[in-house]
Amino acid sequence: MRIFLVRHAESKANVINAYGGKEVELTDNGIRQAEVIAKRFKGMDIEVVFCSRYKRAMQTARIMNGVIGKQIVYKELIGEWRLPSKTFGVKLSSKKRSEMWDTIYKNADDAKWHYSDAENVFEVMGRVKKFLAYLRSRREESILVVTHGAFIGVLLAVCLSGDDITAGELRKTARFFRAMNTGITELMMDETGTIKMVTFNDYAHLQ
Repeated sequence: MRIFLVRHAESKANVINAYGGKEVELTDNGIRQAEVIAKRFKGMDIEVVFCSRYKRAMQTARIMNGVIGKQIVYKELIGEWRLPSKTFGVKLSSKKRSEMWDTIYKNADDAKWHYSDAENVFEVMGRVKKFLAYLRSRREESILVVTHGAFIGVLLAVCLSGDDITAGELRKTARFFRAMNTGITELMMDETGTIKMVTFNDYAHLQ
């Protein structure tokens, strides 16, 4: 199975370099990005599109599907790492953001601990593992997954280190794999369910 992971196009939160909620929309430039990346998939034998239920991902998938023309399956499993609602609008470069992540990872070994109303490390990795198990149950040869940067980073970390990945490994790996808006990451899953990376964060279409 060929698995194409695509981060959503540019959102209004991306432009101001801040955290956004579930209803954040694409910018005009993001709409153009989605139209451009759609052309990269023209003629490819994508059999199904899986999409996050966040508005920016759904907009991206629907624009792309104007070219792909396949069923879109919306899945909560592949939504963004849910952060505290009080952080919406907080700049990614802020001290508050750094302190939040330091606290989240400091408590990462406690499955019952939460930073406000955010998902903890166990929960987001649990979603990733469930989605990978779901993919292993599918029989398509080629699929598209429209999702989010943090989800892609966690998914790649789990693929790289396995189900017993530690919080420290997750933080380092997920921070290393940072996808651009509409960046394409291709994975290959063989008949045993083993996953290998083919390409990471291909955004040549934006250049």
